[in-house]
Amino acid sequence: MLELNQRVEEVPSAITTSYGILTFEKSLEQRQASERECFIPMKDASFPLIVRTRNRGDVIEPKGLDGRQKLNRIFIDQKVTRRARDQWPVVTDSQGNILWLPLLKKSRFTTERADSYVLITLQRSLKDAGLF
Repeated sequence: MLELNQRVEEVPSAITTSYGILTFEKSLEQRQASERECFIPMKDASFPLIVRTRNRGDVIEPKGLDGRQKLNRIFIDQKVTRRARDQWPVVTDSQGNILWLPLLKKSRFTTERADSYVLITLQRSLKDAGLF
């Protein structure tokens, strides 16, 4: 299993993963995000942000749903291969809250209105790599 554990201390920044580049930049406006984008209100972006692979028992508080959902269940429901699951980037804040599972789920932390945002973009997707 690939170990990914990189810190984003400030924006702009970029992190290279096995399946693409995640860019982090400041945005003053929020628009409807594509599956390759995630807007985190700057006031909720507890730095450093962490890009890592999954850990056993990881859960996300999904946008638009009450409660929590296990990452493993999301991977199974989306038919993500086991090989891809072990290398999939997971974006968290400094407190360990999962903010975004690229292409799959955004957390409830992405729903608030704010004056500024951290825009995270996946430049090359796991779909492009043939793993999803």
